[in-house]
Amino acid sequence: MGLFDNLTTEGLEDSKDVAGGGGYQPLASDVYSAVIKLAYVGNSRKSDARSVTFHADINGNEYRETIWITNGKGVNYYVSKEDGKTRIRLPGFATFEELCLLATKEPPSAQTTEEKVVKLYNFEEKKEVPTPVPVLTSLIGKEVNLGILREIVDKTAPDDSGNYVPTGETRAQNVTSKVFHSETNKTVTEYRRDVQDPEFYTTWIAQNQGKERNRAK
Repeated sequence: MGLFDNLTTEGLEDSKDVAGGGGYQPLASDVYSAVIKLAYVGNSRKSDARSVTFHADINGNEYRETIWITNGKGVNYYVSKEDGKTRIRLPGFATFEELCLLATKEPPSAQTTEEKVVKLYNFEEKKEVPTPVPVLTSLIGKEVNLGILREIVDKTAPDDSGNYVPTGETRAQNVTSKVFHSETNKTVTEYRRDVQDPEFYTTWIAQNQGKERNRAK
C-alpha cells in the first residue's frame, strides 16, 4: 500500500486558480523559480493530520515550507457548505498535488518514497535530532515556479491550558499560494482545461507581486 493511497482525488471538485492571497527573512510576494532539494512526510503529535515539508533552492538560498495535506481526521478534503455533498480539496493538499503534478507529471499517490534520516526538531529534547522519515525521492531535483506570498500573522504562545493563543505581537512568514510549471507557467487547472496560453500567472502577479497579506487578528 502506497503512502498516499488513502488520499482521494476521485469525486473531488477540480482545484481552481484563486489569486488570494523561521530564522530567515521572508521573501517578498512574487513567483520564484525553485529546485526541490528535500521533501518528507510528517505527522501531527495531537491528531491524524499529515504534512509534507519541502526544502527548495531559490536564488541560491534555502526556502522551507510545511504544507498540511490532511485535517485532524486524516482526510484531504472538506464538504461544501453550499450543497452539503461536494468534496473540495483542502488548500494544503491542493498545493501538494499541484507540486507533484507539475514537477513529476504524477499525482501524490504515484510518488516514490524512501525512509531516510533527516534532522528534525524534537519537542521533548528541544533541539533538532536525526529522525527517520518518509522522503519523497521522486520530487528531489525537480524544478517548479512557486507563487509565494509574504503574510503577517500573530505570534502565539501557550496559555495555562497549553493552547497556543495570540500574544499581541506579529511576525512575517511565507506561504505558497500557487504552483506554476517551470517552463510554461501554466497551472494544473490550465492543463486540465487545455488552455493554450497561461493566463492565471499574469493575474497572480498583478494581484500579489510585492504586496503583503495581513492575517493577524
